[in-house]
Amino acid sequence: MRKMKKTLALLAIVAMVLTMIPLQVFAADSTRLAGDDRIATAIAIADAFGAADTVILAAADDANLVDSLAVAPLAGTVSPIYLTYKNSLDAAVKAKLSGKKVIAIGAVSDAVVDEVKTVADSAEKVSGADRMATNDLINARLDSPAGTFVVGYNAIPDALSVASYAAANNYAIVIANPDGSVDSAKIKGSKTYILGGPTLVSDITGATRLYGADRFDTNLEVIKALTFSYDKVYIANGVTLVDALSASSLAAKAGAAIVLTDNSSVKAAGTVNAKLNASSVVIALGGTGVVSDAVKAKVGYEATEPETAAVTAASYDDDTNDQYVAFTVNGKTASVDELVADGWDVEFAAYDAKTDGDDITDEYFEDVTNGLLLAPIDAADIYVQVTLTKGTDIIVSNLQKNYN
Repeated sequence: MRKMKKTLALLAIVAMVLTMIPLQVFAADSTRLAGDDRIATAIAIADAFGAADTVILAAADDANLVDSLAVAPLAGTVSPIYLTYKNSLDAAVKAKLSGKKVIAIGAVSDAVVDEVKTVADSAEKVSGADRMATNDLINARLDSPAGTFVVGYNAIPDALSVASYAAANNYAIVIANPDGSVDSAKIKGSKTYILGGPTLVSDITGATRLYGADRFDTNLEVIKALTFSYDKVYIANGVTLVDALSASSLAAKAGAAIVLTDNSSVKAAGTVNAKLNASSVVIALGGTGVVSDAVKAKVGYEATEPETAAVTAASYDDDTNDQYVAFTVNGKTASVDELVADGWDVEFAAYDAKTDGDDITDEYFEDVTNGLLLAPIDAADIYVQVTLTKGTDIIVSNLQKNYN
């Protein structure tokens, strides 16, 4: 390159503020796992889970869901969770248990377990005299838990808000006594969380309490506080709850959160949507009677439109290495080179009018990928636009008039 200096205009974005204006909500691969009833939905979820040598069998009866409150960590990321009513083995479930090692939980009757043994490779029952005893037996089977979630005596919703995290990260779920007290010997690992307010679980020294005004607020606080992957997110009915139980180990495989809804609103939607990307998959659990399509649509990736506050011209020495084009993206200042290193494609364009203007990019830009100009943009009606692309993520600035 000839070492001669020429005066070029440098396009510098003095301030590119992402105003977080929803540009489009993508329906990126959104789907639904559902059957005709809760048992069939659990089968659909287990099918999505994939191959497994060991499976969990829990009671589908509403009155007995509490027995399985802490079962997600036992399932971990290796076992799907099937449902059957406690006194009858569902025929479709029975067909799925052939050749499996089956762990039946809580209220599942001995007669059902005996029937399971006729098709399964093996079957055993983990059940105590009451929910507390069953909880203790489940946790006794965990291998060196990394931490503990403590939930209230009847706090199934709170347990299911953390179930996928507990399963993915080997945390025990411990049930507090009816008076909120907790046997300290049951708390394992280096980190303890309390789910719910002090009327449900008494204070525990060193523990972090996560709770809100109701189960949906608590679900929101859990999602804010814990680290999940947002490649996938699951939505379950927070009133019926059973589908969230069935999906806890499936969500754990993806490191994903389970978002609770009352099938009218999704309190955690804003927080979750801000964490999604254009490739995120949103999965409803259960039929439209428990998670409607309209509710499912409340959770989705929202692209944002950056607003350019000013564009200025500057003098440039062409011996420099083009590191001077800097602007703000999502609150962070970056040069073009830094954005490219992070995987973004950067492209500049110029038009002679804000609406339906002619493309005059070639007249002004020496290189549309680094922002170098052939001459300062000092005409009255020249508008500049910047486009950032990474995979399916696209950020397009407003057409911005020069303010020199």
